[in-house]
Amino acid sequence: MSCPKDQEKNRDISDLKAKALEKLLKAGFKNQGIKKQREDKPAILSRAQRRLWFLEQLTPGNISYNMPFAVKFKGNLNIEILKKSIKVLLDRHETLRTIFPLVNGEPVQFVQQEYSNELEEIEVEGLNKNEKNLNASKIMQEESLKAFNIDKGPLIKFILLKIEKDENILFINMHHIISDGWSCGVFIREFEAIYKSIRNDDKFNLKPLPIQYRDY
Repeated sequence: MSCPKDQEKNRDISDLKAKALEKLLKAGFKNQGIKKQREDKPAILSRAQRRLWFLEQLTPGNISYNMPFAVKFKGNLNIEILKKSIKVLLDRHETLRTIFPLVNGEPVQFVQQEYSNELEEIEVEGLNKNEKNLNASKIMQEESLKAFNIDKGPLIKFILLKIEKDENILFINMHHIISDGWSCGVFIREFEAIYKSIRNDDKFNLKPLPIQYRDY
C-alpha cells in the first residue's frame, strides 16, 4: 500500500513528524488545552481547509486536489472483511466523514453521523490478465477525474476492481481537503491493521483517538 506519488516529497517530513509525535507520547505528553468537539456541532475551517474551499468556489468541480491511489491484493481477499474494515476506518476518523456546507453564509466542517459509503465492486472485463489490468487502469483513470461535491460529500470513494480470483485492486480517491500525505500514511497503516485483525479474529488493539483534526 502507498499514498499518491505526488505526496512522496512529503515523506521525509512526515517521518520526522511521526517520530516527534512518538517521542512526545512516550514522554507522557498529554492533550492539554484542546477540547473534544461534539461531532454533531459544526466547526470552523482550518486555514488550509479554507484555502481549498475558496479554490473550489473559484473553479467548481476542480479535480486538481483529488488524491487517487490504488492497493493491489494478491491471494484470497475476503470482501466482507474488506467492507467491515472500511466502515471501522470511517467510524474511527471523523475527517473521512466530514463535509463542508454553508451555514449562515459561512463554510463549516460538519461530521456526518449517518453516511453511506458503499464499496463499489467492478468485474473487470478482458480476454486475458494483461487486458484486464489495462482496462482496470482505464477505469481508475476515469474515476480519478471525477469531481467531489465538498458541500454534500462523501469526499472519499472506494472501488474494488476484480481482476482474477486471486488478484484484486482497491482504488481509493479522496479530496485533499480531508487528508494530506502524512494522514494518508496513517490511514493506510491502520487499514492494514484493521483488516488483519478482523481476518485473524484478533482483538482490535488500536486505541481510540483522544482528539480529531477538527478539535484543533
